[in-house]
Amino acid sequence: MSLNVRVYVVRLSILIGLAGVALIVQAAEAQVPRPSGKVVLPRFIDNGDGTISDTKTGHMWMQTPVGETPNWKKAMHIMPPGIKLGGYDSWRLPTTKEFDDLTDPKVEGQATCDWLNSSLSGRPHFSGLSWRYYWTEWTYESPNGWQAAAIWLGPYYRDTSSNPWIQFFPFEGFNSALYVRSARLDSCTYKLTITTASNVNYSGTDAKVFLTIKGMRGSSRELLMDGAGGNFEKGSTNIFDFKLPDYGRLTQVRIRHDNSGSNPGWYVQEIRIGKVWPIEDLTTHDSGIQQDYSVSFTGWLATSEGDKQIDRTVQVNIQARGVHY
Repeated sequence: MSLNVRVYVVRLSILIGLAGVALIVQAAEAQVPRPSGKVVLPRFIDNGDGTISDTKTGHMWMQTPVGETPNWKKAMHIMPPGIKLGGYDSWRLPTTKEFDDLTDPKVEGQATCDWLNSSLSGRPHFSGLSWRYYWTEWTYESPNGWQAAAIWLGPYYRDTSSNPWIQFFPFEGFNSALYVRSARLDSCTYKLTITTASNVNYSGTDAKVFLTIKGMRGSSRELLMDGAGGNFEKGSTNIFDFKLPDYGRLTQVRIRHDNSGSNPGWYVQEIRIGKVWPIEDLTTHDSGIQQDYSVSFTGWLATSEGDKQIDRTVQVNIQARGVHY
């Protein structure tokens, strides 16, 4: 004799928003046989619009990769802002950490692309992934020029001497591209820390100070660092927080002042930028993720000192921590 018990039939729907992927559960009473075993939420959900949602991390992925791309720079722009997939235009190359999350758990001898192209139930999720390298956003300057990291999605082995999981290629190399959008990383807080020199006479400024952040995915508006109320005095350190879109790995900063006030000249000792994502990381459960940069500039912004420039665009240097590009 079969035993019927009162349980709940659960319907899942997907809500994609700024906080990531949310599962909306609606329950209705029904008389059904008690299921045997543990009910497990599927790792990947096909959204039916060419995208896949990863319920483990909250990322949304392109379902089918772009074929072999001519080079890394072109891969960076195949999905430019304004081109929508799944109703979103915030698509980009993934970070190495996002690829690592996607391919976890790795199985010795198993081709990661084969695992992603299918599931235990036989229902496909991703499609068209193959044994090849896939571009990431991570770049570095080697003795032979700039190179970009790519991830191997063929068979995985702990001994990576034959096919390293991460491999660096010249920008002109040929690899495929699989794009991602991550709602939890669509915006972040930029913490700007600016120090005025303490060992230089008249180093403080009364002028209005402006700063523009430039990254691999775009640039900010010109941000006013309000110079009133004691900011940028000699020997002071001032901190400003701005919630802005995630512009990717930062590349440059433009800093200037309007030469106003009785003492406009300014000697900058140090500029640091911290990118902070305060939302919990669904993979590590850290309460926040931060990535730090230093700005390559120390000197005068003054019409009567140094090279008499009050407007500079300078490089920034990443101090790898948290999210890796």
